[in-house]
Amino acid sequence: MMMIRSPSIRLVLSSLMMPLHIHVVFQVMSQINNTASAFPVVHIARKSLSMRRLRRGALPIVYVAPESMELPNVERIFAVSDLHTDDSMNFKWLEEKCQNADTSCCPGPNDALIVAGDISHDLDQIEATLRVLKEGLQCEVFFVIGNHEAWVGGEAMTELGLTDSLPKLDAINELCHSLGVITEHRLVGTDNKFPAWILPMQSWYDGTLSFPWCSDLCEDFTTWPWVDFTRCSWPDEFARDSTDLDNPRIPDGLVEYFLEKNEGAIHEIQKSYSLRQQSKEKLPGLITFTHFLPNKQTLPDWKTPESDNFSRSWFDHGAAGVSAKFAKVAGSKLIDEQIRSIWPDLNGNDDSSEPIRH
Repeated sequence: MMMIRSPSIRLVLSSLMMPLHIHVVFQVMSQINNTASAFPVVHIARKSLSMRRLRRGALPIVYVAPESMELPNVERIFAVSDLHTDDSMNFKWLEEKCQNADTSCCPGPNDALIVAGDISHDLDQIEATLRVLKEGLQCEVFFVIGNHEAWVGGEAMTELGLTDSLPKLDAINELCHSLGVITEHRLVGTDNKFPAWILPMQSWYDGTLSFPWCSDLCEDFTTWPWVDFTRCSWPDEFARDSTDLDNPRIPDGLVEYFLEKNEGAIHEIQKSYSLRQQSKEKLPGLITFTHFLPNKQTLPDWKTPESDNFSRSWFDHGAAGVSAKFAKVAGSKLIDEQIRSIWPDLNGNDDSSEPIRH
């Protein structure tokens, strides 16, 4: 496993058998350190694809992605999350990085940048940030929502009629489309040696990543001041049964709602892999990303990702209660299950019980 650290995120990449599947995992940080020098990067080697020799007269079954799905010139893929540019210092930092971008360590015209949520709760600030990225770096920008994007409330949003979270998220997707920011899957780097699918995955949290044997640290969960519980507004169908004492206040069924939105893209990617496999072509890589965590091993306090067993001794920072409660709102094991469903053979192992190290 390779880990790349930056002041704004922790990026964990799985080193698996080729073709490669990478799931980008972001650890929430409250503010960007002004000493940051670069975005983390995943490289796609620049080299023309060689054509597979065909038997004379053979009619190959070849998957060709629609032109609208391909970004053939992408050479490198960068990733960042939790920009939180409603903080003026963070926005200033980002402007400076984009205005004086060193393409040896920052995205450029032949690159793609993944932005995995939590830009801001404010629509104007989201637009300003995406414009800085698009216009300053001149790269392809991929985006998926985080929990802050779902916040509603305040005079500006009320004037726009955005009093519920789902319509607000729809408005953000429309904004992205108008700016040329990509919120759907794309096949990138097809002019290079190792092309890959990039799949933004919508998601939320459901309490399924709770630390084992730590319920005593969550006894005050009903009064814990997690802002989502007051700033997000969901339809009544996602209200949790009052008898559920383990995860009160967490929407019920919201993860499934968002994951269902990913299924169309997943089906398209599965189709491409199936047809390429039939024609014995090399399969593209797969890069999936969400704002939310897909399994317990990706939690910040899970000190040994290779272990399936948690030790309370890993709470060595004096804020065990905060960590235990955060685990409930960090993500969902259903994200992990959906990732595994895309194409198990990408891991070089048909055994779905073998852990995918995100």
